[in-house]
Amino acid sequence: MGIINRTKIYQLQLLLCLTFLFMLKVSKVNSQNAGSLFMFPDNYRAQMLNPSLMRNDGAIILAVPGLAGISIDNDGNFKLTDFVYTQPSGQTVFDLGRFSNKARPINLNSVRFSLPLFYLGIPVEKGMFSIYLKEQINTAIRFPVNTITWFDNGNIPKEYRNFESGNIDFRMLSYHELGLGFTRQLSDNIHFGIRGKLLFGAVYANINNWNYTVETSPSGDQVLLTSNGTGKLSVPFPVVFDKLGQIQKIETQNIIANYFSFRNPGVTIDGGITYTIDENRTFTASVTDLGFIYFGKNAWDLYQNDSFVFRGIDISNSTNSKIGNGYVFPFNLMLNVKDSLRSVFKPFANQRHLLRGPAPKTYLHYRYRYSENLAFGVTNETVFQKLYFMNNLTVSALRWWGDFSLVGNITLHRLSSVSVGGGLQWNNSFSQLFVFTDNLMANYHPATQKSYSITFGMNFLLNHTESGIANRKNNYSRRGKISKYFPFYRRYQ
Repeated sequence: MGIINRTKIYQLQLLLCLTFLFMLKVSKVNSQNAGSLFMFPDNYRAQMLNPSLMRNDGAIILAVPGLAGISIDNDGNFKLTDFVYTQPSGQTVFDLGRFSNKARPINLNSVRFSLPLFYLGIPVEKGMFSIYLKEQINTAIRFPVNTITWFDNGNIPKEYRNFESGNIDFRMLSYHELGLGFTRQLSDNIHFGIRGKLLFGAVYANINNWNYTVETSPSGDQVLLTSNGTGKLSVPFPVVFDKLGQIQKIETQNIIANYFSFRNPGVTIDGGITYTIDENRTFTASVTDLGFIYFGKNAWDLYQNDSFVFRGIDISNSTNSKIGNGYVFPFNLMLNVKDSLRSVFKPFANQRHLLRGPAPKTYLHYRYRYSENLAFGVTNETVFQKLYFMNNLTVSALRWWGDFSLVGNITLHRLSSVSVGGGLQWNNSFSQLFVFTDNLMANYHPATQKSYSITFGMNFLLNHTESGIANRKNNYSRRGKISKYFPFYRRYQ
């Protein structure tokens, strides 16, 4: 039986290797790392995605600022090197024209950025308390390639008469998140977890169908500039308006103090459940970010619907010395035209109150332990985000070598794109280090889908001496006490 199992493992490893080589030839790739994370229920990043997950060795989890790492998920259909071009001389330049010639008619990109500042998980009888603080930023943008042409005047065709930027859509939500959770073992087979989260210092922007046009006259002696579109904005900083109600500027004094204030508060909840089917099979499910953020005084409805006919600077009134009627100083004439041009592109704002929430997410994960050193998993991640709906299905394989673990996965994205990714985790008696990544080559890979993800960091494990396969198979009950030489652990002999 041992020979058969080893043969099956070798065949599986060969199949995964061949699959990886095949994926490099696929024209579309995408990525995610949630599938890798859920293969490690003892990892605090996985526990942040599903509050029912917990360690079974009695260790205290402590992640501190600067070492907790970051998590980035980028999903789009263009890459950074579409903007950057290396000339034959070897000089690298930022070339918008190259992008506008290569890009799709409609371009989109979504980024999720998470920066944990602090995490503490304390085991209790049949459960665990956890508390953490992190920074969260979510953005999504959709724009036609004409937008690039608009902002880079050198790319406008010489023969143009009229020009339209096309509709631009953009959404951003960033906030600080303070979470307090509790995990409870309801029975030998079921763990349940719930977490309440306080959000504060939120920044929200939502731009809908912003469009800019240039319309020339047949004779070419005048140009009509127009702008239109709606949106919403809320920032925890002072905003200055002019007499017409247009936004002049956003004050940046005391920006740090304002950003970390409790303005724009919100609350959300997470819930999760872990069901142990038998000693080899486990199913977990969670829903996160159910709630809202209240944007009070610093919230506005935005709209643009203005135009200006530009005829150049009429110098007829400023050439005949200072004699005659209608004389205007040239400098004042220039300022008037400049202000009129600027006014077309400054949005109007009406104060209001807003209720908005983060993008809800669901995670489903099934894990099967094939042997003491090998496990497989299937994970489905769904993100409900305005302008962007994302669903990823991942198949993962996990291999153990003592305290060192290696995971690989294949992801199916929107039933049309695939990617290969993975990561590793290493434990010792007092710390845990991990990195999970997928498709970082997307920045340079000549594929259509330019997406990648990466999560890395480390945390300390206090009151922890046992590790390895035993803790994955059994719920260890420890007997001992914490040494005064923290974080070392002294066991009774």
